[in-house]
Amino acid sequence: MVAIAVVAFSAVLRIWPLHSLESSLTWLTFNPAVMVAAIYGGLFAGLLATGLACVTVAFLWPLIVAHPFIQSNADWLGMGFFILTGSMISAVAEAMLRARSRAIKAQEQIQATNDSLKQKELEFMQYAAIIESSSDAIMSKNLEGIITSWNTGSEKMFGYSRNEILGKPISILIPDQYQPEELMLREKISKGISVKDFDTARRCKDGRLIYVSVTHSPIRDSAGHVIGVSKVSRDITERKKLEMALAANEKEFSLLAEAMPQIVWITRSDGWNIYFNRQWVDYTGLSIEDSHGHGWNKPFHPEDKLIAWNAWQNAVKNKATYSLECRLRRADGEYRWWLIRGVPVEDKFGIVKKWFGTCTYIHDLKQAEVELRNAATNQREMIEKNNQLTREISLRNADLSALASHIQKVSETEKSNLARELHDELGSILAALSMEIGRMKRKTTIPELIHDLSLIKELVSNASNIKRNIINQLYPTILDHCGLYAAIDSLVKEYRSYSGIAVELILQGEEVVMEHTFALAAYRITQECLTNIAKHANAYNVHIEIKTIDDFLELTIQDDGKGLPAEIESGRLKTDGHGIFGMTERARYLGGLMKIGSPNGNGTTVHLTLPLAAVKPKSRKRVLVVDDHAIVRDALRQLLDNQSDDFAVEGEAVDGNEAIKMAVEGTWDLMLLDISLPKIHGIKVLETVKELKSDLPIIMISSHAKDEYSEIALSKGASGYIEKGETDKLIEAMRRASPLC
Repeated sequence: MVAIAVVAFSAVLRIWPLHSLESSLTWLTFNPAVMVAAIYGGLFAGLLATGLACVTVAFLWPLIVAHPFIQSNADWLGMGFFILTGSMISAVAEAMLRARSRAIKAQEQIQATNDSLKQKELEFMQYAAIIESSSDAIMSKNLEGIITSWNTGSEKMFGYSRNEILGKPISILIPDQYQPEELMLREKISKGISVKDFDTARRCKDGRLIYVSVTHSPIRDSAGHVIGVSKVSRDITERKKLEMALAANEKEFSLLAEAMPQIVWITRSDGWNIYFNRQWVDYTGLSIEDSHGHGWNKPFHPEDKLIAWNAWQNAVKNKATYSLECRLRRADGEYRWWLIRGVPVEDKFGIVKKWFGTCTYIHDLKQAEVELRNAATNQREMIEKNNQLTREISLRNADLSALASHIQKVSETEKSNLARELHDELGSILAALSMEIGRMKRKTTIPELIHDLSLIKELVSNASNIKRNIINQLYPTILDHCGLYAAIDSLVKEYRSYSGIAVELILQGEEVVMEHTFALAAYRITQECLTNIAKHANAYNVHIEIKTIDDFLELTIQDDGKGLPAEIESGRLKTDGHGIFGMTERARYLGGLMKIGSPNGNGTTVHLTLPLAAVKPKSRKRVLVVDDHAIVRDALRQLLDNQSDDFAVEGEAVDGNEAIKMAVEGTWDLMLLDISLPKIHGIKVLETVKELKSDLPIIMISSHAKDEYSEIALSKGASGYIEKGETDKLIEAMRRASPLC
C-alpha cells in the first residue's frame, strides 16, 4: 500500500511540471518515491515501487505526452539505471530496517535481562534473609568437606561464629563414632542423591552433644556438575529425649503389664485391639495375631457377647468407663467369670485416641457371692433374733433403771421420814427429859441425887448427839436449809474428826442453786466416796474440788491411797458391793457422768459431772386412753402413775368420734384403744386413725385376750392386742410399741 501510494503521488508531481520539463528528467519524482517506499516498507516495498514506476512511465506516459517513452537507447539506459538504483535503494533500506529491528530486540533483551537480574537479586536477598532468620543451622561445604557458608542459626546451635568456622572441615562438628555416617552421606551427595531428615548427633563448641535431623542437598554448577553440599540441621535433642523417655516408659509398661496377674489390653478408639499381654495368650490359648483387631471377642460366652457389645457402645458414646462382668472361654473350653474394665485416653482436644483396660479373674468371687448370699440370709435371721434379744434387754435395762431410780427415791423418802420422826419424836422426848432433870436438880439439895441427876443429863446429852448423827446419816437436813456447799463442808468437817484423814476442800465460785434431786446425788456420791476411802484406801490425804462450768457442776475427789486394782478399774473384776455401780447409775440416770480411775496406779480419782438445771432424766410419753368406762380409764391412769415413769395419760376419749378427733388433732406418743366403743367400733377407729396418722402406735385393749377381733386388729396395723387385766403385758407392749430411745 505504501509503494502504490508514493508512486501515484510521484506520478502526479511529475505530470504537473510536464509542459515545462517536457520529456527530460522522467525519473525525477520516482526516485524519492522508491526511497520512501523502501524506507517504510523494506525491500519488497522498494522493488514494488520501482516496478510500478516503470509501468507508469512505460504505459501511462504516452497517453499524456502523445509519443512513446522509449525513443532511444538512452531511454532504455535511463530506465535500467532507475531500476538498478531502485533495487539498491530497496536493498539498503531493507538492511537498515533489519538492523533497526535487531537493535530494538537487543535493547528489549538487555532490559529483560536487567529486570531478571533485579528479580534474582531480590529473590537472593529474600532467601538470604530467610536463611539468616531461620532457627535451623543452614550451611554449605565443598566436596572436600570444607565449610563455605554459615548462618546465624548455625552460630546459635553449635556455638561457632562465622569467622571461627568458615574454611574449617565439617568433621570438627561430627563425633568420632558418627564419622562413618558422614562418609556415607558424602558418597551419596557426590552421586547427586539428596538425603532428607537424617537423624544423627553433632558436637558443639562447648563439648555438648546434641541430636539433629539433617537434610543434605547437592549444589550444582551451570553444567549440572555437583560442586558442593547444602546442609540444613534441626535440633531434635528434646524430641530425642522424649523418644527415649517414651521408649523407656513403653518398656516399663511392657514389663509391668507382663508381670501383672490380670489380662492387660489396649485398643484403638474404634475398638480395634493392638495389644494383649501374655496372660491373655496363656488363658485363652489364642495367639497375639489371632487376638488383634476384633479377634478379642472370640472367647466371650455366646450369652455375654451382646451384653459386652452394648456395654462397649455405651462406653464409646459417653466416653465413660467400660465395665462388665462376663464369662471368657479358657484354653481347655471351660468358661470362667472375669471383670473387664477399660478407660478412654483422650488428647488435649478431648478426642479419644485409645482405650486401656484389664480383665480380672473373679470366678472364685462369684462362687463366694453365692455362699455369701446364703450366709447373709442366715446372718439376717440371726441379726433379727439378736435385735429382738437386744430390744428385750433394753426393756429389762429400762425396767432395772426405773426400779433403781424408784428404790433410791423410796429410800431417800424413807430416810427423810425416819430422820424427821427421830428429830420430832425422839428429840422432843430427850428435850423434855433434859428439862425435867434440870427441874429436879433445882429442887433437891441432896448431893448424891444431884450427882446422879448430872450423870443422867450427860447420858441424855450423849443420846441427843447420837440422834443428831443418825439423822445426818439418814438425811442431810442442812442441804435443804443451807445448800450443797454448806452440806459438803459440814460433811468434810465431821469426816476429819472421826477418820483422822486430812481433807482439803476447794469450793470455787459462788454456789448455784440446784434442783434438790441433783444436789442430793452430789452429796450422796461424796459421802459414799469418803466412806470408801476410810474403809479401803489406806489414804492420808484427800482433795475435794467443786466448781461450776457453763451449765454443769463438776465434782472431783482424789486420794493418795493404794488405788483401785486394775481388774476393777477395767471392769473385768466384779465386787460384791454395789457402791461404784450405784454411784455411776445414779449419775447416769440424772443425765450426768461419773468416771473413776487410778492414774499410774497411785490413789483413786472420782470425777462427777451433773447438769445444774432441773432436767428430768427422761420425759414421759403422752398416752391417749379411749374407753367408755370411767373406772377403766382411772385404773389405767393410776397404773401408769404408780408403775411406770415412762408413760403418762395426757388425754381421754369416751367414744369413737371423740377418739378420732383427739387422735388426729393432738400430739401423742401412744394410743390405748378399747374394742367395744359407742358410735364407732374400735376396729373402724383403728382403720381411720391409721389412714390419717399412720405413725401413731395403737394398742387394742379388750376384756378378752383372744376373740374374733384380735387377728383383724393386728392385720389393720395395731401394735398389740392386750387383755385389760394383764397390766405387766400392757406396759411391756407399750414400751415395744413406743421405745424410749
